[in-house]
Amino acid sequence: PNAPKLRIDSSVGGGFLRRFGGVGRTAHFRGPGADRHGVNVSVEGDNVARSGQVVDFRRPAPLLVDQAKLVRAVQDDLAERLSPMLSSRLRTPCRFIVADQEMVSGDELHAESAEHPVTAVIDSPIGAQLVWRFPIQLASIVIDLLLGGSGRGETAVESLTEIEVQVLGRLVEQCLASLSVAWTPLLQLRPRLVAVQTDPEALLPIAAGEPALRVRFRVVLGPHDLESAIWIPNGMLAAALRGLEPAQPVPGQRAVDAIGGGALDVEVLRSVPIGVTVAFPPVPMTPAAILDLAVGDVIPLHPVVQPLELSAGDVRIGWVLPAQHAGRTACQVTTLDRRSPLTRS
Repeated sequence: PNAPKLRIDSSVGGGFLRRFGGVGRTAHFRGPGADRHGVNVSVEGDNVARSGQVVDFRRPAPLLVDQAKLVRAVQDDLAERLSPMLSSRLRTPCRFIVADQEMVSGDELHAESAEHPVTAVIDSPIGAQLVWRFPIQLASIVIDLLLGGSGRGETAVESLTEIEVQVLGRLVEQCLASLSVAWTPLLQLRPRLVAVQTDPEALLPIAAGEPALRVRFRVVLGPHDLESAIWIPNGMLAAALRGLEPAQPVPGQRAVDAIGGGALDVEVLRSVPIGVTVAFPPVPMTPAAILDLAVGDVIPLHPVVQPLELSAGDVRIGWVLPAQHAGRTACQVTTLDRRSPLTRS
């Protein structure tokens, strides 16, 4: 008779429990600000009262304490690396500050699409793709600063032009080195920008209902105090934290099998495709010249006999010259291992 009792508010309806109760989720108590899908509960007995709290059966289980600390350290390191780099690129004081990190459902990512944010999709060698989202106000201020403006953000912007998206994508690519270095203690990330999207109907790599870690940052850019978020998919998070979870012994497994498993992982990583790119060196152009570009304009690049940089991911591996092979555009390797580039005589 003195045991605690659980009382469920019948006004919410039993349909929620029948639909969501116990389907691979962990029940979490939430505060009064929960949405309409919550279930109000209270515990009576032993002078313990939890009236007005909410259980959300759809919410993914949170990270373990040790895991959360390590991931938070990675995000803090990323914020510290991005702050000076962006301050230098934008010529304006910029500070990235980690606001919070939380395991959430992909439903929340898709719900944000209705607010027309800018989305950068970032690929990794393990196949999982990150999502970096920021409001269009932050994107427009950053683009204005990159093109030589004041970055005051006085004019409301509803969409970005194709050239502005390309300018923003270039800056995101420059941030990937900091992202890679920050994640090194947990995972060899080697990120690569896939696309910068402004269409709210665009396909997202994190499916609705898929667990993901949302890391929110405060972005203090000059007089502006805005917010940005990085969404880390469950697959990438599991790969990064795999060594932190207690090993589950398999009956009958020999020690030599465990050793062989480690060797198999190395072989798998050696066979993962990595994007190889050939890039022209940057060409300086004034903001006025960029805005005046039209279809059919010709932009001078560099001498034809000068080698082009060959990169695997974000790592330069050599130099090449343009060539043809079997009727297709190709390149001929002239130098490897970062030695001085060779020119064709």
